[in-house]
Amino acid sequence: MVGAIGARVIIGAICDTVGPRMATAGVLLLIAPPVFCASLIVDRGGIIAVRFFIGIGLCIFVCNQFWAGTMFSPNCVGTVNATCGGWGNLGGKMGCLGKQITNDFRAPC
Repeated sequence: MVGAIGARVIIGAICDTVGPRMATAGVLLLIAPPVFCASLIVDRGGIIAVRFFIGIGLCIFVCNQFWAGTMFSPNCVGTVNATCGGWGNLGGKMGCLGKQITNDFRAPC
């Protein structure tokens, strides 16, 4: 949670400086190695570090909202931002649902 809050504050200024496209690319490049290393975790410190960097990755939502706000006219930007945020939430919930369904069909240990 600490990584997510701090990154969201910082990413706004970065989006103003370099634009949302470059900010999104930078965040994705930053969090790709920790996500890859998640499979190598062997202790509590590893999970804390990976979760911290994944929390930083959550700031992409700010880039998304910034980008949508600049691409559409002011009379429809609220609807666009709500739709973008809603699709992101839907994707997260579908991922959780998929994990539950997969776990139900898994053979018991």
